[in-house]
Amino acid sequence: MNNFAYDFEVFENNQPKKSGNVLKLPDKNQRLKARKYAKKMFWIRCMFGFFMVAMVVGSFVFGQAIVSEYVTKISIYKTNLSAIKNQNDQLEMHLISKRFCDNKSFDHSKSLDTQSIEHITVSFKGQKDH
Repeated sequence: MNNFAYDFEVFENNQPKKSGNVLKLPDKNQRLKARKYAKKMFWIRCMFGFFMVAMVVGSFVFGQAIVSEYVTKISIYKTNLSAIKNQNDQLEMHLISKRFCDNKSFDHSKSLDTQSIEHITVSFKGQKDH
């Protein structure tokens, strides 16, 4: 008959077991190198971030300068176009007046027919149309 209440073999064979791995801490030189490397990487990241922000801001400013330049060119071209249109209108009116004066067989009675006459009424504020 086995009596487990007085079984001391259970306690004799029980030696403490190692739980987990043993970690070796780095020595002082390795810790200094790791700290220097961490500082160096911190400053490299800071500089990289600074340059990225500078590039974004610079590209935005450069883009705005290009847009401003094109807007200026467009306004100059619009001014030139309106001047050329005005000059063209003046030349057309001058050409029409020359043709009118050069036409010696121009008969006023024949030129005015009833289809070319248009009646226009203009009303001003406070006046009634008649």
